[in-house]
Amino acid sequence: MSYEASLAKLPSPLKELVANVQGDTGKTDADKAEVVCFIDRVSEGNITKAENLQELETLLTPRTYVVSNYFTAADVALYGALHPTVSQLQPPQYYATPAITRYFDHIQSKPAVLSAAQALSPAFSFVKFDLESTPKIERKAEPPKRKEKAPKQVEQQTEEKDNVTKNEAAKPNNKDEKAQKDKKEKKEKSKDAAAAEGGKKKGGAAGPAKPAEDDGEPLPSMIDMRVGHILDVKKHPDADSLYIEQIDLGEETGPRTVVSGLVNYIPIEEMRDKYLVAICNLKPANMRGVKSFAMVLAATSKDGKEGGVELIQPPPGAKPGDRVYFEGPQYENAQPLSQLNPKKKIFETIQPGFTTLETREAAWVNPVTKSVHRIRTKDADIFMALRATLASAARQFSSTARACGHTSNIGKTPIPIPSNVTVTPSQASLAVQGPLGSTSVRLESYMRLSFPQPNVLTIAVENAEEKKQRAMWGLTRTLINNAVVGMTEGFTLPIYLVGVGYRAALEEDPRGTMDGGSGQRLSMKLGHSHNVYVPIPPHIKAEVPSPTKIVLHCTDKHLLGLFAARIRKWRPPEPYKGKGVFVGNETIRLKAVKKK
Repeated sequence: MSYEASLAKLPSPLKELVANVQGDTGKTDADKAEVVCFIDRVSEGNITKAENLQELETLLTPRTYVVSNYFTAADVALYGALHPTVSQLQPPQYYATPAITRYFDHIQSKPAVLSAAQALSPAFSFVKFDLESTPKIERKAEPPKRKEKAPKQVEQQTEEKDNVTKNEAAKPNNKDEKAQKDKKEKKEKSKDAAAAEGGKKKGGAAGPAKPAEDDGEPLPSMIDMRVGHILDVKKHPDADSLYIEQIDLGEETGPRTVVSGLVNYIPIEEMRDKYLVAICNLKPANMRGVKSFAMVLAATSKDGKEGGVELIQPPPGAKPGDRVYFEGPQYENAQPLSQLNPKKKIFETIQPGFTTLETREAAWVNPVTKSVHRIRTKDADIFMALRATLASAARQFSSTARACGHTSNIGKTPIPIPSNVTVTPSQASLAVQGPLGSTSVRLESYMRLSFPQPNVLTIAVENAEEKKQRAMWGLTRTLINNAVVGMTEGFTLPIYLVGVGYRAALEEDPRGTMDGGSGQRLSMKLGHSHNVYVPIPPHIKAEVPSPTKIVLHCTDKHLLGLFAARIRKWRPPEPYKGKGVFVGNETIRLKAVKKK
């Protein structure tokens, strides 16, 4: 279903609100489909009912926006649908749903939403929240860990009881003498047994084969690679770019939980019921609250992630748990380590030699001898690393999608130019003009701009091998994108005053515009013996929706951050009571109180 068709389903005046705001409909095909799907859910009316608010609270807790990480038309639709319900909530009710309250206040404060809502007033009037009376959340610092001292052994036994006669005490204690002799004999036997075991270890006595030692140079045979089968896959609930897979590796304990960052490169449909190669002896890693017990091997294009990413595929007939090793007698007969030591960087040393041959076979190239060792299993032929689905034949395979060494992943990302923005490049700068004003971005002489499509801008440099040009490549792209966003939507930054008696108010500046100010200033009580006054520059628009919250608006992200830093420096957050001026989503980890 198209965006226009889903928009037509919305009731009036919600449909007019979404149309007037002209929010983004999605930057990728997946985002566009998700925006349409979410607007359809809003049009059904179930998602914003009072009995479903708790489910919506769970959905919005880890998110800033409902689709991806930028403002879209789906946010406007959800805001408009929530307005009748949220506007009727009493303080105890919206205190119980902090994520919905935070999200609703964030969306209604956007300039584009404010202007469109005012035009449709009173249907979408501004909702004020009493955040001053919000119940205080108890922040408990973690108690310091103390090493418990081992209990002291009893030095001597207590004296004999008074009822023991002197004659009994005077008799020779034969039992004690025998007990002491037995203890001495046991100690001597234990010493002899320990010496015998040490001799066996040094002499290399026959016994079951033990895992390879990691004392020498890192070898590929130390890595435990096995064939795996994906039984189940789902997206990580707290990370948009991560999959959580249940992979059968032929173990009696059952499948392992594996977290991989392949969401943006391999669709979830292609991940289901897939056979792959996994590294099984890495130290388990905690990834956004989920522990991963293995690593998936994938092949990336020589052009980087944009060229394509695919899983390393084992040969037909391979079974879960089959060992995978590199060709060569020194590697085939060796046994991998039970677990790689992260401090010795064994995998990080071997991994740069992983490559994909022109025959699409996965292999490892010895960096010293330059010999090529293809990977295989005991009962199957050499692996085919990639199917013939991508254009390029020469690839490298690795555990993560590594980009080319002479490129900038940020710099080469195209910049979408909205239809209401005019971009005019010159020899030394780029002029950007939009609904909120105009600005310019300085360009270095080696920057190259191009328009592969009418509304798409790409950036390149003359020589990507030079470190400075690569660094300026990504920086210039970010500055241009910030200029485009600033001239269309602008930037909003909230500031929170946390502390007993901390207050802020917006008042007229008695000096007026003498020093180049806007005629207004912020008056803040931050625990000093006097009020703190901060003049507001003309390019900054400030609001004080509540005594403990300041909202700043500006078209320049850099100037907005500088002004926020000026406010924050008057009372930076402190780590013992958690008081101070917090900018945006800033948090601080509390420390335990120092005790003498």
